[in-house]
Parts: sequence; C-alpha cells; structure tokens
Amino acid sequence: MPTTSPFIDLRQRGTTPLEVGVRDGHRWCGFLFRPALRGLKLDLNCDYGQTDGRHGFYNEPVLNKLTPAKAAYVVGHECGHISLNHIERFARYKEAKIFWNGKVWSAANVASDLILNAWLRKLNEGARQEMINAGLTPYDVMVPLGDILIDIPELYDTRDKILCPNTGLWITNPNKEDLSSEQLIEKILKTHPVPPINVGGGSEQSDEEGEEAGGSGSGTPNPDSGDEAGEQGGGGSGSGDETFDGDSSGNGEASSSDESAGGGATVGEFGGGHDDFREPELEDGETLEEFHEANRAEAKQAVYEDRVNEAKGLGGGNGQFASSDLNRTTNRVPWTEHLANWFQTRSEEGLDRPFCHRAFDRNGIVRRARGSKVAGELVFLVDTSGSNVNKMGPMLDKVQEVLDQFQPRLTHVVPVDRTVHETHEVAAGGALPETLGGGGGTLFKPAFDWAEENAPNADGIIYLTDGYTWEHDWNALVEPNCPVLWLCFGYHSPEDIGVTCYHFGERVAINVG
Repeated sequence: MPTTSPFIDLRQRGTTPLEVGVRDGHRWCGFLFRPALRGLKLDLNCDYGQTDGRHGFYNEPVLNKLTPAKAAYVVGHECGHISLNHIERFARYKEAKIFWNGKVWSAANVASDLILNAWLRKLNEGARQEMINAGLTPYDVMVPLGDILIDIPELYDTRDKILCPNTGLWITNPNKEDLSSEQLIEKILKTHPVPPINVGGGSEQSDEEGEEAGGSGSGTPNPDSGDEAGEQGGGGSGSGDETFDGDSSGNGEASSSDESAGGGATVGEFGGGHDDFREPELEDGETLEEFHEANRAEAKQAVYEDRVNEAKGLGGGNGQFASSDLNRTTNRVPWTEHLANWFQTRSEEGLDRPFCHRAFDRNGIVRRARGSKVAGELVFLVDTSGSNVNKMGPMLDKVQEVLDQFQPRLTHVVPVDRTVHETHEVAAGGALPETLGGGGGTLFKPAFDWAEENAPNADGIIYLTDGYTWEHDWNALVEPNCPVLWLCFGYHSPEDIGVTCYHFGERVAINVG
C-alpha cells in the first residue's frame, strides 16, 4: 500500500484563515476551487503549497498565519495548476531553464506562474464585480503573498492597454499575447535562453551579433542577440500585499547552484517562479498513465459542467479560460516523423506529404527526368547558432536514423549560423559528422545562397532551425527552385507565419527531443 498524505480537516463553518479563505473561494470562484472539493492534503515540509496534479498539499499551520485572502490565493494557485493539468503538460520541460533578470529559472515554474497569476487576478476582479452586482461591499477573495510574476511584457504581455508615448493616451495594446501554457514555455525558452557554453571548441559569437542585439523587428524574438533580459526589468517592485495590482517584479532568491552553467533554477516567492510541483501520489495499484488519464478526464468534465451551468443561467463562465488553454495543448509529432514523411509510402494521389510544391512531380521529391521514387540529392541546412549548439549531438543522431532508413543518394549537411561553416557530403549509407561548426548569430540567406551555388539541382531543401532571425534576413530570401521543408523548434505567432516569416515552403512545428 503506497504511503499517502493525510487530509486537512476543514470545518464547514470554520473560522481559521484557511477555512474562511477556501469557503470564500468556493463561493466566488467556484470553477477555480473545484479541485479543492477532493480535499486538501497536509504537508508540513513545504513552504506554503504544492500539487501533484490531483491534490493540493499545504502547510496548514503556515497558511493559518496569513489572512484568509492570502490563504485562498495559495489554494487557488494550486487548484489552477490542477485545472490546467500543468503537472502532466509540463513534465517534458522538467529540466528546462531560462535566463532572466540576471538569474537562471525553471522555465516550467515561470511560465505556469505567468499564466496562473493573470488568470487569478481576472477571477478576483470578476468576484469583486459580482459582489457589487449583488449590492455587497466588494473585497479581494485572493491576494498574493508577495512579489509575483505578472504584467512582465518581456516574458508575457497580457496588458489590455498601454500608454502611447506620442500622445500620452491609453491605447489598446497591439502586442497583447494570448498563449497556452505550452506555447508560453516554448516562447520563453527561446527568447530567454541560458547563455550557451562553448562546446567542442565552437566559434565564438561574432562582434556583429552584439551590435544587432536591439531586436529582430520581425515579430519573432532572436535569442542569439546576446542581451540579458534581466537588465530590462519586469515591472515595479511592489509587494502585492494589499491588492492584486500586478506591480511586481517576481524576483526570487538565487539558488546555490552554478547559474552561469545553467545548473539549477532559482526559487522565487509563492507565485514568483517558485517550485510547487511534486511527484504524483499514486493510489494502490495505479499507474502513472492512469493517474494522468484521470486528471485529464476530470479537467474536461469540469469545463463541460461549467459550460452547461452557463447555458442554463446558473452561473459559470469561468471555465472558458481553462477550456481555451487545454484545447491549445501542443502535441507536436517528433520531428523525425516529419522528416520521414518526405520519404514515406505514396498515397493514390502521389507522395503523401503536407508540402506539395506545384513545380514538382507529385509522384515524389524527384527530378522530373529521373522518375525515381526516392530523393537523389538533398540539402540539409542545420541552424548552429549560439542557442542551438548544445542540441547538435541529439539532432545529428536523429538525422542519422532517418537517413539510414531511407538512404538518399547524396545529402549535403550544411551548418549555418551567420555564415556557412565546413560542409559535409554524406553518400547513401554514410555517417554524419559528430560535430558541426557554429555558435554565432543567425542569418538564413547565406544558407540558401550556398544551396543555389553548390547544389542547384537538389531535389529538396530541409532546414532544421528555431526560425529566429532578423526581418531584413527574411525579406532577403528568394524561394529556391525546389521544395523547402522548415523543421522549426522555435515559437512563432500564428499571425506572423507567412507574413513576416516563412514566406515560402512548408513550416512544421517540431520537438527536437
């Protein structure tokens, strides 16, 4: 029988801060506090609260030293993680780190706090309005404990209005973001990478890169610019003790790990990038997959019942945010499967691939004169800019697996950052190099120029990249006379794709892991 934590005894008419706070939460923010109906578990070893994805675990004596609104904030925060199924959704980002505000942080904790704090503030404001509508004196149902991660445009811009510098008037924020949990974490992993380590004697970043660090201007970030985002700040330094005003920097205390090497994430205050995820507490005979499946089903059921209640005029509506976030979960197919799709079996209409190019035989990626069912000559462009050098080993291993399976006649492996580095020609059955040159900034044009000059008759071009370059670089690209497949592991706003970036070819969002 597995060891399980005891439940906290909450009295229905109890008067402790925790009891009052949870009762207020259920009354005014029912959807958010729904997971608390399963019971609150006791953990005297955590600072305030944690969750395993099914239950919230709380330090009851500590919470009872807070005000009811602050105790409710802690419970609501953990309930938010459960409602959005963050434990399962962020499992693959467990070791992912970002560099922001001069420190190394856990990407999952920062992203989840940015998502939750904005949602909890909205729910608190909605509760106050509901009190006013009922003729009651409004009060805050949930109040943060201290500095929290919220209203930090460089990480996640959720501001509805911004002050126009030219007119001094408040205007609608044209850059307001609305991202799912995965979309946000993928974004900040690229916009705020941990400074890269020089691996295998790779070349240093060029001086020109530092001169262009002001931003790409293309609507997508450039993590290779070398700027430390921490110097930009993230809002004011207000404590957040009185109201949910959002004037908080979210600064946390640095951990003892070697931050410059990306050794570990700092742990901030509650709601400020703190670590509140714990290993799932499984029931007797329960598997981890069964645990996650049950949590997924409960999250969907909660959204469904909220919609039914709203349709019947019985309240509800607060589940819309959770529904939107859960429905936009990214479930990217492993990128090797997309690469294999370039060589997969043919459908009755020809090559079954998502990037048909009108200038090419639909029977395959072939020269029309050859009529072969497999690619003959491919150009494989690999983005080896500074933020990607540490990924080269695993990526090359995966490329090798696909090439071994389908064996194109000749593959040009072209490492590119701002310039083309030493290229490699790999014949069918040959081995890829163990390392590739790179480590500088990012430009795409030199890669396509190389392909045009050195492989003008290539059957296709594959570009493995995060897609972060400058606007002038995107605008300088000319579509080549062969199909192009972008295997992109970076975040790009859907509104930008095909407009400010990826003007030709087929872009496929992938995972490099």
